[in-house]
Amino acid sequence: MTHDYIFEKVAEIIAKNVGQSKLDLNRNTLSSDVEGWGSLQHIMIISEIEENFGIKFDFMEIMEMNSIGDICNAIEKQNP
Repeated sequence: MTHDYIFEKVAEIIAKNVGQSKLDLNRNTLSSDVEGWGSLQHIMIISEIEENFGIKFDFMEIMEMNSIGDICNAIEKQNP
């Protein structure tokens, strides 16, 4: 699984869950940078990511996810 694939899939999941099809995202994008990405959407995004990648994050991992890059890195750790 490549870095690009992971980023593209995460970006797709985020766009779907915030109800926006055209988002300008990068690995440094924070949830606060994306309109509609509140706490409920964050839970839905993380849940869908776990389902799509067949992984499970622990609470501390989720709490440390501040950017899209952090999410991608957490996925990469579980899918080397």
